[in-house]
Amino acid sequence: MNDTNSLAISTRDLHKRFGNGAGVEALRGVDFQARFAELTFIVGPSGCGKTTLLSVITGLLDPTAGEVELFGERPGELPSSDQILFRRKNLGFVFQQYNLLPALTFGIFSVVRSQPQHEATVPPSSPAISPYSYTVAAVGLVEASSEDIAIGTPLADVVAEVFVTGGQSVKAGDPLFRLDGRQRRADLGARQADLRVAGSQVKVNAALLDDVTRQLRFAEDLPDKRAISAEDLARRRSAVEIAQARIDEAKARVAAAAAQVKMIETQIDRSIVRAPVDGTVLQVKIHPGEFAPVGVTPAPLVLLGRVKPLHIRVDVDEHEAWRVRAEAKAPPPFVATPC
Repeated sequence: MNDTNSLAISTRDLHKRFGNGAGVEALRGVDFQARFAELTFIVGPSGCGKTTLLSVITGLLDPTAGEVELFGERPGELPSSDQILFRRKNLGFVFQQYNLLPALTFGIFSVVRSQPQHEATVPPSSPAISPYSYTVAAVGLVEASSEDIAIGTPLADVVAEVFVTGGQSVKAGDPLFRLDGRQRRADLGARQADLRVAGSQVKVNAALLDDVTRQLRFAEDLPDKRAISAEDLARRRSAVEIAQARIDEAKARVAAAAAQVKMIETQIDRSIVRAPVDGTVLQVKIHPGEFAPVGVTPAPLVLLGRVKPLHIRVDVDEHEAWRVRAEAKAPPPFVATPC
């Protein structure tokens, strides 16, 4: 590249450092040239400085040291407003972060002008100027401080009643909606009847145990042991053991029936879905008469969150991330776009 008149891009001893102190030196003494009407590829692994080199050459980033010449001019020496006009007139960009290529491991310069042209243009309006000396723009979301809590149901059934509306404040434990519980209440009545029957059976078996126990004691207390045969005495002892086993079985049935009653009472209580935390109802996507399925739904039945305070979560461009400090404030104004 000895014919310097045909050079469109030229850099000499180009350096770029990010951060203070040790920092990160992305470019170290780069000399680069590209001619008019040539297609130039910059190839290298991820993180080697391709994007930084492109950004410095095109004026998106200022170099730490070195020289950049484009089309016979040095844009870095121009005032800020003239640099913007220079880029608008002479340069075009395809940004890596927009993911137009699944794995960008190369950069491309395509110089399509055969000769540099110097035409003075006047913009229709002056470029926007930030009211702050140092700013970092970011795009993000405004969200509840508790994050959005998607409320579902532990039981699948038809919704009988909805107690809340969007924007309503609720306390932890307040009811949000109630499922139809008629079948569960009917099951509860049946299980309570089973419990009463099992309890009555315990009483019957206890009376039988008392009777056979008295008969056994009577036989064992006879003065004349010849008045009762050994076989009859053994039969009476077996009757006592059988009666004792029957009462143990009846008590086990009582415990099982009581567990069934407790389980259905728990289901009836769970059929009323309650707020897990204090917060504000952000959305209600369920209505009386609709079926509420168990599990994850495309849209939560009720969306809940704390809106005092709100949190703002933003994404900062990778070229600007090094400028952000953890203790820095984010002053207004904010531009909100409805979703």
